[in-house]
Amino acid sequence: KSAFEYVPMLDRNILVTSIADDGEWFDSWPAISEIPQAQRPMDMLFGDDSEISLEEKQLWTDIYDNFGIPIEWAPGDVAVV
Repeated sequence: KSAFEYVPMLDRNILVTSIADDGEWFDSWPAISEIPQAQRPMDMLFGDDSEISLEEKQLWTDIYDNFGIPIEWAPGDVAVV
């Protein structure tokens, strides 16, 4: 599935997914981590359906880890970003 979606109001593709939408997410899951990447249940693609390389996924994860902003959730909260 494409990690990007076209937004007509912006006339551009935007990133609308997270690393949790990819087989890499399962690296820490027992049994599933043994399954080859190509056979795992999820995969992310660029908007032109080309594959996102492992290096690009790692860069994305590193950027998220270094610059992501935590949200302190409480029951009933809604986040609008």
